[in-house]
Amino acid sequence: MKHVIIATLLTLGIISGSQAYPLLPLHSIQTLHAKLNLNAAQETKWQSLQTQMHQFHILAKKDHKAIHHTLQNELEKLQPDFNKIIRLKNITASQLRPLKMQLQQDALAFYDSLNPHQKTLVRDAIRTRMAKWKRHHAPRYFN
Repeated sequence: MKHVIIATLLTLGIISGSQAYPLLPLHSIQTLHAKLNLNAAQETKWQSLQTQMHQFHILAKKDHKAIHHTLQNELEKLQPDFNKIIRLKNITASQLRPLKMQLQQDALAFYDSLNPHQKTLVRDAIRTRMAKWKRHHAPRYFN
């Protein structure tokens, strides 16, 4: 469950498309959480975001499976109905959008509650993860 909380810390690259995308792996989030040394109010916000993000992740995963299943079924046909896939994808994205927007607002409120040192820790953790991503994945996208 904690592996998705970082997705709520910032909107910058942490929630990608309609799917929840954890920028930091579980061990990094646990380490970051320990380093942040949150006060009681911040911890309450952290736990609330964790719960919300877990719910979002479950819904996004369910929607992704439905789209994937529908696509597989359509590909078995001689003439697949790709409009059906696009409609389903658009419907699920529009259903998730309000929850995603609320998560982003709550994440920004949490981030705003951090002191400068805590914000630096968050920035550094994301910067480290982005550098790893760039080394491993960027050549596919930028070459």
